[in-house]
Amino acid sequence: GTVDFIKGIDHNKLIWISEPDDGIFDAFNKGILLAKGEWVHFLNAGDIYMPFLDLSFVNFNINYDFICFSVLKRKKIDFVWKPKVSARFGFVNVAHSGLIVKKSFYDSSKKYLVELRYVSDSWFIWHHVHPDRAKIYSEILVDMEDGGFSTKLVWNHELEKQKLIFSTKARFHLKIF
Repeated sequence: GTVDFIKGIDHNKLIWISEPDDGIFDAFNKGILLAKGEWVHFLNAGDIYMPFLDLSFVNFNINYDFICFSVLKRKKIDFVWKPKVSARFGFVNVAHSGLIVKKSFYDSSKKYLVELRYVSDSWFIWHHVHPDRAKIYSEILVDMEDGGFSTKLVWNHELEKQKLIFSTKARFHLKIF
């Protein structure tokens, strides 16, 4: 029903494509290339912006590459994922749907790795979203529906996640000690 939904939107600046791709992160990369604004945010299927959220307090003219917000994650027991600085590993632990990225950063850096089919968003955050380049807000930006693609408990997802965690810990271990 996604295509029918998009066709029903009357917005003259809406650009959309429907074509074969190499997964979600390939689609993200295609979206980045099409984006015309100064900032990019991905709102995935089933997720919504918090009703009545007023972002007038946010300074989008800042000299940061990332703006990080909290996310309401719907589970059996709902919880709020607040962005936190991981001092030990040197990145901001933020839910991907709470991350807004400056378009110029995407244009000048490695985007999402297509070969990481489940955890490329985590890879991107762990390798790029450093505290000195991020503005952090505690306000909730997105109400995230339970059951998204990367939250499904499947063997390949878990294996890829463990490989990413191991390689990241090894990289940080070598950097710290």
